[in-house]
Amino acid sequence: MIMSQDRVLPFEGVHNFRDFGGYAVAGGGRLRRGLLWRSGQHHGATESDLAQIAGLDLALVFDLRSAKERALHPCRRPEGFAAVDGQRDVVDRSESRGADPTGELHHQLRNLEY
Repeated sequence: MIMSQDRVLPFEGVHNFRDFGGYAVAGGGRLRRGLLWRSGQHHGATESDLAQIAGLDLALVFDLRSAKERALHPCRRPEGFAAVDGQRDVVDRSESRGADPTGELHHQLRNLEY
């Protein structure tokens, strides 16, 4: 599948920030645009990037990097960032149990209250 460039937000210091909206979902239908985003780490986010991110009104952030990666390169967040940070050590916890981090993330996403 070729990704439309209008899905990718043009940030200066955050790479590959894109909207998952429009993709088909199980059971039919499509994911609503502007609901689920993904990106590389925000360690290099500029002030302009942070202002754009703040405008997205994110409610939850899952950082799938290990605790060591997060400590070495902490993500920058907008001032007054109100989102719940879902860094629940998904990768660390799943690796310690020999589980798939993707399965752990799916489990946690299913249990979220929207």
